Amino acid sequence: MFRCVYCLWREGFLSDASSYHADHYLPQVRFPGKKVDYGNLVYSCARCNLSKGEALLPDPEDCMIAGKIEVLDTGEIRPLDDDARRIVRILALDSDDWNERRSLMIDILALVTERNIPRRLLGFPKQLPNLRRLKVPLNDRPEGVSECFHERRKKGDLPEVY
Repeated sequence: MFRCVYCLWREGFLSDASSYHADHYLPQVRFPGKKVDYGNLVYSCARCNLSKGEALLPDPEDCMIAGKIEVLDTGEIRPLDDDARRIVRILALDSDDWNERRSLMIDILALVTERNIPRRLLGFPKQLPNLRRLKVPLNDRPEGVSECFHERRKKGDLPEVY
């Protein structure tokens, strides 16, 4: 999705899309054989990617996206299991700075919802990558091509927001 797999900050919340990286979940320095492994790449903001460095973290898709964290209205993040706690601790996602950013965004999203403002902050980008055109070496998830957001939009199966 178009958000950091660690902190869950949406791409549209930052003014510069270059603030996001394809992160090697298993650090390429420690696992050079995974450098071009498609299954080892996750979408990460620059801040989380640089904070992570060469650390071995639990799979963020299994804890940060899978509902093993809770974000309070105050912006505070509450990890609900040990893996999520480890990611939050290593990436300092519970810092005052992060809590303030999340709190501000929660307030903005409440206004967007309340006033029925266009959902650009919550929706998919207009230009979605067409994975059928890409030649990815060692793609261990070929089914992802037919399930990608570009294909789902073509089928009319893409929700307005994510």
